[in-house]
Amino acid sequence: MGCQEKKRFKSKKMVETFIDQFNKDPLVKETLVSYWCQRHDGWHVSRESNKRPLKWYEILEQLKKKIP
Repeated sequence: MGCQEKKRFKSKKMVETFIDQFNKDPLVKETLVSYWCQRHDGWHVSRESNKRPLKWYEILEQLKKKIP
């Protein structure tokens, strides 16, 4: 599924709330994960098995957040 068809979330908190509710369903066989979409300036969800490798700028952002 392409980016255009996916639901967009404006904040990390919104997407994590959605994922938590979805993953609580006992019939769910595969959990969802969130990822930041640079193109749409928002958050998307995907199945964990479809999780793509991080882009260089995403790794850089994660490292910057760890610096005090």
